[in-house]
Amino acid sequence: MQDPRLGPVVVPGVVPKLAASPGGQQWLGPRLGEHTDSVLRDVLGVATEEIAELRGKGLV
Repeated sequence: MQDPRLGPVVVPGVVPKLAASPGGQQWLGPRLGEHTDSVLRDVLGVATEEIAELRGKGLV
């Protein structure tokens, strides 16, 4: 599988293999931390300033 940032990446195949819907990987998923800010802000209600403070302390 090709990742725009990492280049070629080997990933395990889909098990089981079904004739009618063989499946497969379409993308590698989100990068680590890609949704951290939106989850902290939108789901947990953490203020943007507090997120910046947590990031400055290396906690997120």
